[in-house]
Amino acid sequence: MRPHIVDQRMSVSRANAVDVLIVGGGPAGAWSAHALLAAGRRVLLVDDPLLPAAWRAAVGLLNPVRGRRFTLAWRAREAYATAAAAYGALPLPPGCSWIIRPATVRRPYGDKIDGTLVRRRADALRAAGFPARFDHDASGNHALEVAGAWVVDTHAAMAGLRLSLEKSAAWLDDHVAPHELEFRDHAWHWPRRGIVAETLLLAGGAAQLGHPALARLPLVPVKGESIAVAFAQSETTPRHVLADEHHLAPQSNGHWLCGGTKRPGTVDSRPTREGREELEQFLRDHACPDWSTVGHYAGVRAVSRDRLPVVGRLPGMPSTYVLQGLGSQGIAYAPWVAGLLVRHMADGTPLPAEIATERFEPERKSSGTMHSTADALEQAHAIAASLLGPGARAVDLTCGNGGDTLRLARLVGPDGRVLAIDMQPAAVATTLRRLRHHGVLDEVVQHAVGDHAEIAALVPSEFSDATAVVFVSLGRLAGVTSPIRTSAEKTRAALVASLALLRMDGAAIVVAPHGDRTAADEFGQLREWAASLDAKTYRCESWPNNVSSGGDARVLVVRRLGARDDHARPD
Repeated sequence: MRPHIVDQRMSVSRANAVDVLIVGGGPAGAWSAHALLAAGRRVLLVDDPLLPAAWRAAVGLLNPVRGRRFTLAWRAREAYATAAAAYGALPLPPGCSWIIRPATVRRPYGDKIDGTLVRRRADALRAAGFPARFDHDASGNHALEVAGAWVVDTHAAMAGLRLSLEKSAAWLDDHVAPHELEFRDHAWHWPRRGIVAETLLLAGGAAQLGHPALARLPLVPVKGESIAVAFAQSETTPRHVLADEHHLAPQSNGHWLCGGTKRPGTVDSRPTREGREELEQFLRDHACPDWSTVGHYAGVRAVSRDRLPVVGRLPGMPSTYVLQGLGSQGIAYAPWVAGLLVRHMADGTPLPAEIATERFEPERKSSGTMHSTADALEQAHAIAASLLGPGARAVDLTCGNGGDTLRLARLVGPDGRVLAIDMQPAAVATTLRRLRHHGVLDEVVQHAVGDHAEIAALVPSEFSDATAVVFVSLGRLAGVTSPIRTSAEKTRAALVASLALLRMDGAAIVVAPHGDRTAADEFGQLREWAASLDAKTYRCESWPNNVSSGGDARVLVVRRLGARDDHARPD
């Protein structure tokens, strides 16, 4: 049996409700936790100290010149500026003199690459804000020297990140096996630790490549090694960072780190003699004088098929996001990419298309089929996120256990308003407890106990013609055996009244759960009603497109397009 690491800062008996549970304490997970905390979210990062960490072997170079053809690194300007500010703001761990420092990168080229190509590349680097100059020594060696680079002491940086997260009680040393996590009642549960999280973020790098949730992502392991070297005298220490097939950069303890080798498909994270010899030969080839090897590190990185990060929601997984595939550039890109992901999770801000998880799932996106209630809820929440923003108004006609209400409240923010309705007093009470537990202000969410079919008598006038989203979840209250449930007749009446609440471009969103035959029949009747609405005023969309396959979950969206014709209002 695998031993569990117990962190004395957190009692195993303590029940914790958090917004996001992050699995993985490398740069991706740590910077995501940092960004979420800055956004006011409650976070718990869980890291297994027994698993090897690829960052321990990272040189930590933010190098704008990439590859054999001297190309400008992907999104270097945005990523490096974010990284410089982020690492510069970390607390300095004991025994470290710095975490990040500016650097000039020296890229030798000689006759290995056409000089005309190098000049074009230099022009592109300058245009991107990275000053570049050519250097030729007496021996005929040619190099491009590029300013605007940075060096991060990875060990100092990760120690500083951990200090910052521990101060916020957001770090836990432990191991989370996939089978330990359960999704129920719109949340992820980790029973052994008493943790309940609205959202799960997988950011564990290569250590998670066997995770079933990541099976459909084209990620492969790539092993890398580095060595720490000490120069005998200060006069022999390199003047600039060296970047060629491998890299050589300073560390805060006075040593220099040389790396990194690449062994695709290798999952063994132990240092090898072959790796050390390859790096030492690189130093000899570049005439580095009077050095000695004082350390040797190895790690395995997760690399995507297109060598870019994989970020966003995991299709087919409820409330689950991923930040993976940073490869050898994790130190450089983690702060920036983590910030993009947190904004995407908070308000639906689109991720750059080149890194979004959806780029690997075009067939599934076009099929329009919901295989589970989790899929349907995630699509419905994504649609709501596209319509809601700070200060908006929303109505949850069937608040149930409060999961949907909480999502809506977060989307509208402290200046927005949400009305939560349910005909069962226990459901409204549960919703209010959940909202208060998660810090949602009472003035943001109003509530009412009553039949959603009589919505006109329950909704304050401020919502009329001003509501962006009306949300309905069909079926009965989850987790109880009460016979009370929605019905096609009452839900149709509620939706008819709801159309008078919608603002221009607002929408009513209906979700039917997977496996509920009665809800499936109700959904079919509602879909037929929606199809009869005036097409000039409303646009109706549903997934799946047919309603005969009773086992699938479903989503129905009725959008208000333009000015309403009162003589054509549905009855």
